[in-house]
Amino acid sequence: MLNKYGRIKCDPSYTQRLFSFFIILSSTDWWIVLNFFFPISLILSLFLYS
Repeated sequence: MLNKYGRIKCDPSYTQRLFSFFIILSSTDWWIVLNFFFPISLILSLFLYS
């Protein structure tokens, strides 16, 4: 019961994040998004493989 309720409670915020993410993607240029996420992915890969 608690897990299902928590899942239902977390669902709207997750969908709101997805919608805001798509709105940001549609409003900004792809180069800005790539330049923003590429270093983060590099840092994450360095942390994961180290």
